[in-house]
Amino acid sequence: MKNHSIFWGILVFGGGILLLLNALGIGTAFALVPMLGSLLLLAISVVSFARLNFVTGLLPLPIIAYLWRNQLGIQDMKLWMLLLAALLLGIGLSTIFWRARKNRMKNCFHHHHDDDWSSEEWASGDTVTSTDDSENVSVDSTFGEHVKYVRSTNLKKVKIDSNFSSVKVYFDQCQASPEGTTIFVDCNFSGIFLYIPRTWSINNQTHVFAGSVEGATNTPGDYTKVSLVGDVNFGSVKIIYV
Repeated sequence: MKNHSIFWGILVFGGGILLLLNALGIGTAFALVPMLGSLLLLAISVVSFARLNFVTGLLPLPIIAYLWRNQLGIQDMKLWMLLLAALLLGIGLSTIFWRARKNRMKNCFHHHHDDDWSSEEWASGDTVTSTDDSENVSVDSTFGEHVKYVRSTNLKKVKIDSNFSSVKVYFDQCQASPEGTTIFVDCNFSGIFLYIPRTWSINNQTHVFAGSVEGATNTPGDYTKVSLVGDVNFGSVKIIYV
């Protein structure tokens, strides 16, 4: 697991512990728990907004308000209702500004990889099937289902941007570049399924928040080296070896 993921895991866990202590009345004499908890949660919120992750940016705010409910004069604050409202607002903002987030991630990725890309973008509820034999493959899917068959003979880089959708990418009939291949994922409220040859070794370097990456095996030896990078927020990436 990357240190970045461990760091955010500790932040979230620490925030939960501080919230529990506050609910039990431990450490509230000098407002130590609310102050530390608010700082931790605010850090999560600020970083998330900077990366246009609206859901993870909004969810900490109701918890901060709950920690300071007495000072705000709202003793009967219903935390679960505030969290639900923040979740719905975050989903709504993610839907409205999905293109801005996509452009941000694309610019960030192209800053490190100035290559020509074969790109397809889908933003409907239809199921789309396509093939691609380019060295650099891009898939953009929003509110739909996309099935991609990669037929490249020298695959270098893959970018998968999925928002509120399902994406399946089949790599079983392509050849990776001898120098290795990078698969970049930006997964938000989505499921991404990667069908990978058994001769590939996946080095998982993704940042995960409220999601999962399953099946990545960084196997030493004579295997094709593939790096899996990017962000997974409220979604999942599943690697299936074929």
